[in-house]
Amino acid sequence: MLDPVRPDGGYVKDPVLNFEYLAAGEVVPVHVHSDEEVPVIDEGEAEAFHDG
Repeated sequence: MLDPVRPDGGYVKDPVLNFEYLAAGEVVPVHVHSDEEVPVIDEGEAEAFHDG
């Protein structure tokens, strides 16, 4: 991933890539943190909500 620093601040500061294994019907609670998350659906289907 290339994302150079720009004067307007539009760049990813702290990217994080997490792999979470969830059973059918399981959910990840709504949460907030200072890192930039990169969601990856490795297998199956998912429904995601992003507020921001």
